[in-house]
Amino acid sequence: MDLPLVLLPGTLCDARIFEPLLKRLGAQNTHVFLTAEAPSLEQAAEEVLATAPARFALVGFSLGGMVAMEAVLRAPTRVCGLALLSTTPLAVPPERLASRREAVSLAASMPMARFVREHLWPDYGGQPNDTQLLPLLQDMATALGHTAFARQTQQALGRSDFCKRLSAVKCPALIVSGEADPLCPPAAQQYLARALPHSTSVLLPAAGHFAVYEQADEIASAVAAWFQPISSAQHKAWLASGMHQGDEPMKRESE
Repeated sequence: MDLPLVLLPGTLCDARIFEPLLKRLGAQNTHVFLTAEAPSLEQAAEEVLATAPARFALVGFSLGGMVAMEAVLRAPTRVCGLALLSTTPLAVPPERLASRREAVSLAASMPMARFVREHLWPDYGGQPNDTQLLPLLQDMATALGHTAFARQTQQALGRSDFCKRLSAVKCPALIVSGEADPLCPPAAQQYLARALPHSTSVLLPAAGHFAVYEQADEIASAVAAWFQPISSAQHKAWLASGMHQGDEPMKRESE
């Protein structure tokens, strides 16, 4: 039994953002969930838990990392491992709330591809001359559309500081970020590392916010080192339970 791997993309991203990672990782039982319809992080987390397998490892990128943190706090015995890629546990600073809301109105006034190129791309850091990443981001944003951006912004703005709550997370955690990420800088990763009691941190030099795409080899190596021991442990537990001999499948716990 392979442990399922659930992946949550970031704002204006779909499953394509994880393709370089999954290609290198070689995991078979993977699920990418989009939560752009949810009005809040809490509802997004509930949607993930309602459709996810009974036990799984969870990978969240950017906004998806915030949803992942909320999910593991709501269902700690179902999430066997938590990987947070280029995300932050901190609430949005009050001085940035107005500009974030204004960005939604600005996006609604133009095609999403143009909004990404002119207003989001300069803030992503890393490799601004990447010839593959920008077209991909534009394509994903166009596919998701203005309404999804408004809802995802609402999710992000409504979050609170996770740090005090994360001490309750007992599963193995991985924190990966880019050293040149202006949205989730190294200081935010240090907060995460201190808050999560069983965490390993990886800081990628010269990588920006989209390190998951920019440095897919390094990301895959870190995720594999985190995921393989978790998956192996769950497989041994499954064998010991006798389920492989025809017992009833594991029922999802209610949290």
